[in-house]
Amino acid sequence: MRNAAIDPDTVLRFRCNICGQQNEEVAGRFHRELAPCATCGANVRFRGIVHALTEGLYGASRVLRELPPDEPTTGLGFSDDRCYASLLESRFAYLNTELDAAPVLDITKDDDVARYMQADFVICSDVLEHVAPPVDRAFRNLAALLRPGGLLVFSVPSFDMPETVEHYPRFHDASIVELGGEKVLLNRTAEGELETFRNLVFHGGAGSTLEMRLFAESDVVTRLKNAGFHRIRALDTPVLPIGYYWLQAPGEARGGFEPRGYVLSARRMD
Repeated sequence: MRNAAIDPDTVLRFRCNICGQQNEEVAGRFHRELAPCATCGANVRFRGIVHALTEGLYGASRVLRELPPDEPTTGLGFSDDRCYASLLESRFAYLNTELDAAPVLDITKDDDVARYMQADFVICSDVLEHVAPPVDRAFRNLAALLRPGGLLVFSVPSFDMPETVEHYPRFHDASIVELGGEKVLLNRTAEGELETFRNLVFHGGAGSTLEMRLFAESDVVTRLKNAGFHRIRALDTPVLPIGYYWLQAPGEARGGFEPRGYVLSARRMD
């Protein structure tokens, strides 16, 4: 994280912007997916999401639990964590969609997207690294879900690499099978060729959590612009009052490239 030279033994005190509770933790234990609120369990990324959302809707960072009902405002989420999704449901006309359970929304399917258009805000956090190629279709459909001027709150794991790396660029008709205790991806390309891939990377589980690509940080912004977004802002500096802060942990680099993965906000062009 930029401008984040804090001694790892320094105690950081923050107020969770989801539940409103006070917390403290030493700086060295902060990580994108750690430093959970002791009350609601929200990690650093979740607090960044709510910060970007409330700033985008109200012009200032707000505590989600303290927001009054705002039923005219419509929103969509993609498997958002319950620690903030339940509060969004009670404040807004918000629907937390799933890939394989109702309410279903597959961002790669135009027919699904057509059922949920014209939202005031969309939250899509750590989803597009898992969708089948071409990934630009998913970026375009994020824009299609929003009304003109609508707010996108977005994140993917990304790296300071020169370009995005697709693990399975010819992905077409694929299955994950287990051979000798190892999970292997078998893919039949559109041309009928059979491909086999080992050393699969999963994020937090199996099945739909297969890592399909490594995003380049700069490429994420380019793809958002090409999909029809502007006013793209990366939350790449600490917001200490809400506990949004981390340094890269040893061993997180991929191929020698350092991780980024900041929360972003963007607006659909009018």
